[in-house]
Parts: sequence; structure tokens; C-alpha cells
Amino acid sequence: MNPFILPLDKFTFYSGNPDLLPTYSNNFSLTYSYKNNFNTSLNYSKTLDGINETLEIKEGIYYSRPGNIATNHTLSISVDGAFNISKWLGVNSYFEVGHQIFRSPLYTEILNTSGTYCAGNINTSFQLGKGWIADLRGDYQSDVVYAQLLIKSFGTINIGVQKKILKDKGSLKLNLNDIFYTRRADGIINNLKNTDADWNSRLDTRSATIAFSYRFGKADSKKTRYTGSGSDTEQKRVKS
Repeated sequence: MNPFILPLDKFTFYSGNPDLLPTYSNNFSLTYSYKNNFNTSLNYSKTLDGINETLEIKEGIYYSRPGNIATNHTLSISVDGAFNISKWLGVNSYFEVGHQIFRSPLYTEILNTSGTYCAGNINTSFQLGKGWIADLRGDYQSDVVYAQLLIKSFGTINIGVQKKILKDKGSLKLNLNDIFYTRRADGIINNLKNTDADWNSRLDTRSATIAFSYRFGKADSKKTRYTGSGSDTEQKRVKS
């Protein structure tokens, strides 16, 4: 927040902003759940003076700093569900579609941007038998407007294989992330005076990990005697 200046390169500097205002937001949500397996939500929010990254160009130098965006309206609908298609195949999924509007004075320009976006993921689990489990996950996000920025679409594919060992008390798991190297970070910077700008980045998102876990102790099959009241149970639930 302090007015520091941090250089990224000779053309780009990051700066703090001591003049930031507090953010106020009104949020409304309507949710429907069916058998705890299928959920859908309708959401609306209006944010005043939201803090976003803003960019200004002076004499060929870009200055990036947090700034207040006067108004932001977001309307979205989301759907998620968990389904066991068969004894060996389970699917978890989430999808969201929304529309955003940003309006604000911005340095020497007037910001008036809007856009519709969609995002989602699907995680599929395969029970292969004899302690083997395989997972396949896909994620996708379309182009999304974020105040002065337009963040371009990206997607990823991750896979995992797990084997239960040591009489099912231990497990060994191999994960491969972003196997097609599609998690990019590209975008366009809007509302720069007499300037068009974008950025293109390649992130180090591909990785392979091996994890081992072991469960100690014995499972306690004894039933716990209930001695509390309903209010006690509710208080514990809230605290957790």
C-alpha cells in the first residue's frame, strides 16, 4: 500500500497506493440442493471501490498499482454435482457462467468494460480393483474481464494413479499436472492512453509428484454415548 517503486524491468514498475479507499460489497445468493449430490446457485454482487490492479503509462513507462474501481456488477449461475455412474466410476463436476461489468474513472481514461465468462472442472475417479485407483481431472476458464485487464482462456489436464498397500493402511500416489502444458497466462491491457498492450507468459506448471501416506492405529468401532443437547451440538458445528 505504501508508495514504493519496485522495478520489474526498464519499462515496467510496480507501485503502492496510499490513497486507496475501503471496499463495500452487497452480495445475494439463492441456492438449491437436491439430495446433497446436485447443487445450483444464482449469485449477484455489487461492489463499490473494489481494489484491482490498474496500469498507467507515462513517457513509455508502465506503472502498475492497486486502485479503486468505482462499481463492479457480477451476475453468475453455478452448478455442481457428484455422481457414481457405476461401482468403478465416479464423477465430480463444477460449472459456472457469469457476466461482469466494471465502470470507473481511470487516470486520464474512463473504464467501461464488461464480458461474459464460463469456467468449470470435471474430476473422474476410476476404481480399477486390487487397490488401484486412477483420477483424471480437467479444468477450463474462458476469457474473463477483470477491470482493466482481459485474461485469456486456458485449460489444464491432470492425472493421478494411486495404489493401496500394507493391508490398505498405506497408499502410494503418482500425480502428473498440466500434462499438455496448456496453463498459460496471457492477456490484454485496456484503457491505456494512445497505447495497445498485452502480455504473454509461460508458467512452470508441469510437475510430477509421488506421495506416500500411512494410517496408524486401529479403527474405533465403539459407539459414542450421546450426552449433549441439541444446542451443544449446534455450537460445536458452528465452531467447526
